[in-house]
Amino acid sequence: MEHKKIDVYFEEEFLIRYDAKSEYLQNRHAKVLFLDDANNFKGDIYINEVEEQYKSQWNHYEQLVKVPKGATQMIIQIFRKW
Repeated sequence: MEHKKIDVYFEEEFLIRYDAKSEYLQNRHAKVLFLDDANNFKGDIYINEVEEQYKSQWNHYEQLVKVPKGATQMIIQIFRKW
């Protein structure tokens, strides 16, 4: 699976904002992954979640994230924890 990488700069801030509903997917989570130019991991930030029982309804997510030192790219991932 190919991910869309977003170019970023150290200490730059991004507002991550979206609405989500997970009627059939349990344990869904979102995070922002930071990489350098060589695709080395530089950090990640999990997006604050609502309790699992409320994920079958529409929820609004909004969180400010700051780019860590050494990161030049970010990827926003929505995934299921096993």
